[in-house]
Amino acid sequence: MFCVRVGDWERPVYRYVELGDGADATIVDDTLACLDHARPLDAFDTPRVLDDNTYELAFDAWPLARDHILEHWNWHADKANLEPKVPKVLARAAEIVRANPPSGVELEASDRAVDTLQAPYPERILRTFRTVLGATDDPAEQAEHVLRVIRELGLQPYEAPEPLPEITDDDVHLVCWLALVQATSESRDSTGAEKDAEAARRRAALDEMTRDAEDLGLYD
Repeated sequence: MFCVRVGDWERPVYRYVELGDGADATIVDDTLACLDHARPLDAFDTPRVLDDNTYELAFDAWPLARDHILEHWNWHADKANLEPKVPKVLARAAEIVRANPPSGVELEASDRAVDTLQAPYPERILRTFRTVLGATDDPAEQAEHVLRVIRELGLQPYEAPEPLPEITDDDVHLVCWLALVQATSESRDSTGAEKDAEAARRRAALDEMTRDAEDLGLYD
């Protein structure tokens, strides 16, 4: 697991890389999942061992982690990738409001409603708009229903996130890394009860990490 600093970005970036036997590597980029992978079940009681093979594999894993960070970051540096994908029902609703502004509604309010509809809302909100559009075939009434739903749900115009600054691999700095290996054959196999206890400890540890990460602002 690698902890990385990208340029002047204030938050650490994590990547967990699992090298398979001849297969493609598995790369995890979710912050909490990476921290979970980096925490052994026995925590500080886990033996510290770093053999030559594991040390060499770290050099194979690092370019994969670095390139994954670079690709993911620069994808978010392209403004086109951050534009919302507007569902068809919302595009239809926006066109109805644009072509049939309700009487008594100022043009600015109609334009704001159209902007509000240009957003990737969850399915439950899409169902609401499908329902009101299907309640009548009169475009003027449909426009009124759409504006009512926007008011009742308190929907606001969507603001796309600011693109990240484009980076190169020189901006990706390794802070520290941790390798975890499977227990040796000399280790005692856990019984069913022990495995349940280990799973419970792991869940408790993950809950603790979630709270800590939220307090530190590490989970985005």
